[in-house]
Amino acid sequence: MPCGGMMTSDGTMLDQHRKMMADMTAQDAELTELVARMNKAPQAQKIDLLADIVTRLVAQQTARHTRMQNMRAAMRGYMPMDPDSMPGSMMMDMGDKDIPKESK
Repeated sequence: MPCGGMMTSDGTMLDQHRKMMADMTAQDAELTELVARMNKAPQAQKIDLLADIVTRLVAQQTARHTRMQNMRAAMRGYMPMDPDSMPGSMMMDMGDKDIPKESK
């Protein structure tokens, strides 16, 4: 399929991006609520609430990494992934030339 209409088994990439953004907005709202609850809680409950917040953050981060890996894998099916042709690689190469060889 041409690059302009990239499709995956789950729908268009644009649909996946919209869902990801909606999920992130919902997660942000949930974390904001948990932090507000922690800030208002008595001292004895703060540690438990903080542990809950950290646990959710780790779960969200892990899920985000998995989603990104899946998206990258889907994109590889539509375009070549030559590292030398990617802008990020060029930026890294440009930055490396100012670093002396012995400190790399």
